[in-house]
Amino acid sequence: MSFLNDWARQSFECAVRRGKTRAGISHKAMVKGIAAEFKELVTASRKKPSEHVFGMTEETEELVDVMLCCMTELYNRGEDVEAVLWAKLHYNQSRD
Repeated sequence: MSFLNDWARQSFECAVRRGKTRAGISHKAMVKGIAAEFKELVTASRKKPSEHVFGMTEETEELVDVMLCCMTELYNRGEDVEAVLWAKLHYNQSRD
């Protein structure tokens, strides 16, 4: 298992433990969860230190939260996170 898939699994397990998601979550609920994290990103400061993670700004912390939410959902759907990220990156690199 790649480290990205392992991180996605750990993120999913943490989110389930915290009541943030569950296996088979609906599309609407998944989008609502990601949108809530994105909303926090919109209001986060690029300069103010995170209250939760030493050495990060609020903005960086919220960007990471959005990434983790997406990785969590990909894992929940049974996707190979590393493979789908690589495939999309490869496709984007081929575009004009």
